[in-house]
Amino acid sequence: MIENTNQSNMTYIKGLGQFKTLFFKPRVFAFIFTGVGFMFLTFLTHDNALELSISGIASVFIGIGVNNFTAIETEQKDEQKLRRKTQQAIKTLLLIQRKTKKIKTLTTANPHLITLELGEMNDYIELCIEYLEEA
Repeated sequence: MIENTNQSNMTYIKGLGQFKTLFFKPRVFAFIFTGVGFMFLTFLTHDNALELSISGIASVFIGIGVNNFTAIETEQKDEQKLRRKTQQAIKTLLLIQRKTKKIKTLTTANPHLITLELGEMNDYIELCIEYLEEA
């Protein structure tokens, strides 16, 4: 139970650190800060129409900042997914390479073993193609 709580706290702290890193990027922070700055201008006016227009402008800037934040986060997740798929494809290709070396050592006296190895290699190649198509 204690380990589970510690792991949860570590995940929370890691997520908070990642949030701070993304939030303080210029293309996120600048827009959100500008929007909040515009929002404070509403305190300086007593005209409802002017307050609404200032709030609208502020919300546009805040929205652009939030959109940039999610775009960066999505880009990072896509890169992680691509790296994972590439690693899977590399492992599959290494298995194929081992199989070809094994086939070289087999004698032609036992064609059944060679056929089995070639069948497994074909399966690995199909798996590798699937990995690369998903990426």
